[in-house]
Amino acid sequence: HLLEHHLRLGFQVDIYDKDGSGRQAFSRLRKQGRVAYFPRFVQTHFGGNLGRAEAASNKEPSAGCSAGMQEIHCLFRHRGRSRWVAPRLDPDEFFFIPWRQGATIMSELSKLEREGVRHVLVPSLEFGGLAAGNENHSVGERFLFSSGVFNPQWTVLSDPLHTMSSHLHSARPRPGYSASELYSMEGDRLRVNHYLHMFGRRHV
Repeated sequence: HLLEHHLRLGFQVDIYDKDGSGRQAFSRLRKQGRVAYFPRFVQTHFGGNLGRAEAASNKEPSAGCSAGMQEIHCLFRHRGRSRWVAPRLDPDEFFFIPWRQGATIMSELSKLEREGVRHVLVPSLEFGGLAAGNENHSVGERFLFSSGVFNPQWTVLSDPLHTMSSHLHSARPRPGYSASELYSMEGDRLRVNHYLHMFGRRHV
């Protein structure tokens, strides 16, 4: 549901994996024309030594270290091709636009673009509790309980032409940026719903 959800919002989706496990999802969605796939990313792009090191740490906290390589690759490959890039989403994070007539993610971002904004700091809202439905339902239908806690700067949407680097939900603007290029998004316009209960008994 994660990929389909963000495709419906208008995102181009890049899938990275370390073991070929993303191929089934890519095969299912490739006809939409807005999905790219980079299987065994570290091994393919950085060589066998790093690939083996990544595989060896598959169940260790360091397993996420390759995320930085993925984000930089995504950021640079979209320069001149995409107006906005989200550096990374974990499988329990979903962009969400609170319902308003005619509101889309591009309508919200286009308003800011006209004002010279280059980086949008997006808040998150935590969800959890017991699931209200089975896995055939979307996460929005399964996890209805929210703590009401907003994390005001959880992730960032950035113009890749104005971004020097990116790592784990953050982006570093190019040198010389001004404060007017940064915008803190209100959660009632655009946010990330963070479903903390999806992968174990973790309640908000």
